[in-house]
Amino acid sequence: MNRRRLATVMTAFAVVGALVGALLRPGTGSIDENSPVHGDADLAAQALGHLSTNGIYALSIAEVSPEGTRTATIGTPLDGAFEIGSVSRPITGLLYAEAVERGEVRPETTLSEIFELGEAEAGEVTLEELSQHRSGLPRLPVSLTLLLDSYRWLLLGHNPYREEPADVVEDLRGASVGEKDPAYSNLGFAALGLALAETAGMPYPELVESRLAQPLGLDTFYVPEHGEGAEHPQAVSGRAASGRVQAPWDSSGYVY
Repeated sequence: MNRRRLATVMTAFAVVGALVGALLRPGTGSIDENSPVHGDADLAAQALGHLSTNGIYALSIAEVSPEGTRTATIGTPLDGAFEIGSVSRPITGLLYAEAVERGEVRPETTLSEIFELGEAEAGEVTLEELSQHRSGLPRLPVSLTLLLDSYRWLLLGHNPYREEPADVVEDLRGASVGEKDPAYSNLGFAALGLALAETAGMPYPELVESRLAQPLGLDTFYVPEHGEGAEHPQAVSGRAASGRVQAPWDSSGYVY
């Protein structure tokens, strides 16, 4: 390789390295004792005293006791709407328990009774197995799209889950079912959420709204439709530990 070509290659690597470094560099703005507090100031101070706030950019706290409930936020308004990530699993679990009580599904209901799965192995998986993370389904399907989206998330903070419900059903058709040992599965809970929505005859966001948010009076508890996660007026921007702003994870497929 001649010197000019070597210099060009080295310059290209330097530019790429600088770009990646800029994308991954730590952000600023972690909460501290000077951050704005809304709600119960004493509760907020207690929380700050127990936390290492480096890498925390907004915080919501609630204390429930026989004397009542206290709430506070740090770095965001009191009515801010946070993304709850995998806490959505218990939400789907509550909906599953209610669906069983309503007689819409049975614990032994299989996925093939709800979706057109043909001879797929996932068709014999029951809703009870899904709810207990012992379906044998993988954590995520083997998918080039998901792999590429994961890299886009790591480098750019993009949403790694862009699938629609039909994509999840297609993932079920191609999934292999392993041993029925307890193992966390995003695919499994996506299937459970979709199954509950299908049997209830309404989209999953509407199911959450009608059976949880409205009865409990939770005005800012909602499931965003695909592409509108950042549009809610109370939405709090998600951030990585470094402080980089992350796109909302508002997939309509892997949201459950």
